[in-house]
Amino acid sequence: QPQSDSTLLQATDRLADSAKVGGWALLDAGGDAKHGDGAKIGGKELRYYTMRITAARRELAAALRTDWGTLEAGTHVLDGEYAYLVYKPGNPARWYVMGQPARHVTIPTHLLLRVGFPMQTAVTPAKPSRQQRIACERDAVVLSAE
Repeated sequence: QPQSDSTLLQATDRLADSAKVGGWALLDAGGDAKHGDGAKIGGKELRYYTMRITAARRELAAALRTDWGTLEAGTHVLDGEYAYLVYKPGNPARWYVMGQPARHVTIPTHLLLRVGFPMQTAVTPAKPSRQQRIACERDAVVLSAE
């Protein structure tokens, strides 16, 4: 078990180190069907949260209470800001907006699934819904289906 923990930490540290401040990250949302987007892959439900990275990877100097419980000193983390789905999870249009006010988080690197992918600016369709119009006014971005 310690060997696999060490291997996981090395892999997620490499992922975290490749993350750029201002870039995007997907993190494991467990089974959160209310807020986490995702899909069934190979019969298993995979859900994720989206955040914009606000600081480089660091090691906690002291324990810290987070959304994932108390993280111990020495835990490797990334700081970021949650992006919120415009539509319900599962909608093929994966539009996101930043919180108002911003929701800043510190996440343990072992939750990282992917970093460094592009997000496109959402474009208001010819006949936008009220929801689409408001999202575009808030600088909504779109996650590629890839």
